[in-house]
Amino acid sequence: MWFKQTINNACGLYSILHAICNGDARNFIPTILESCTFLPPQDRALVLEGSEELESVYGMAALQGNSMVPTSAEDEVDFHFVCFVKSHINGHIYELDGDRKGPVDKGPMLKPDDDILAHGGLAIVREFIQRERDGNSNFSLMALVPT
Repeated sequence: MWFKQTINNACGLYSILHAICNGDARNFIPTILESCTFLPPQDRALVLEGSEELESVYGMAALQGNSMVPTSAEDEVDFHFVCFVKSHINGHIYELDGDRKGPVDKGPMLKPDDDILAHGGLAIVREFIQRERDGNSNFSLMALVPT
């Protein structure tokens, strides 16, 4: 499931939504995300934009960190988040970035029992790091894994 980012300065939120909706946590997704499952991308964006609950929860979470929070959602920031997921349907790895026109299929880089951190997945992450190294050294990696 891919979400078009239409809420400014919310790429972290979209990255988390991409991870939840496409990982093992998809079996426990909240009602708002469940309602998006069979909608086309533009309609999914409208559901997220119109959710007062999501806006409230996101606003509270955004203020809890140590990062400088923009004074306005329209402010330009020099940070961005994307998500890499393994499809539970075809095993391909997808780069999910709400600022793009859709999901980017990175191909069938994994064996059926591999997780995203297996060799094929790591190759894609390394490629991403190398590509970003030349233009932006301000990025971090995070993996959502079972405990």
